Amino acid sequence: MGKRREVTRFDKLVTAADSESVKSALLRRGFSHLQIPLSLSLPGQQIEADHLKAASLVITHAGSESIFEILRLGKPLIVVGNEGSMDNHQTELAQELANRKHLFFVRGPHLLAQTIDSMDLESIVP
Repeated sequence: MGKRREVTRFDKLVTAADSESVKSALLRRGFSHLQIPLSLSLPGQQIEADHLKAASLVITHAGSESIFEILRLGKPLIVVGNEGSMDNHQTELAQELANRKHLFFVRGPHLLAQTIDSMDLESIVP
C-alpha cells in the first residue's frame, strides 16, 4: 500500500478557482484549461500526479506537503492562504518561499484573480 496524504478542505479556494473572475484572468494569461482536483473539496481523495505533471500552473492551499510536491515538479505555483486557519506556520512557509521568488503567495482566495493578472512567471526561481 502507498502512503496516503491527509487532504485539507478549502472550499473557498475551490469556489474562487471556479469563479468567472479567476477563469477570465487565466484566459487573459493564456491558460485555456482549468481542472479543479476533487482533493480540494472531498476529504480522502488525492491529486493525481499525472495532472500535476501536465499542468502549466498550479494553484493550491498552503499545506507544506502540497507546496514541496509541486515545487519538485518545477511547476509555477500560486499558494493561497486559508484566512480561516489557525495554522500560521503554513502561511509563514509560503510567504518565505514567495519572498525567495519560488512561488506566488496570496493571502486569501478573494485575491486570486488579481494575482493571476499581475504575476510574472519569468520571475520565478526554481
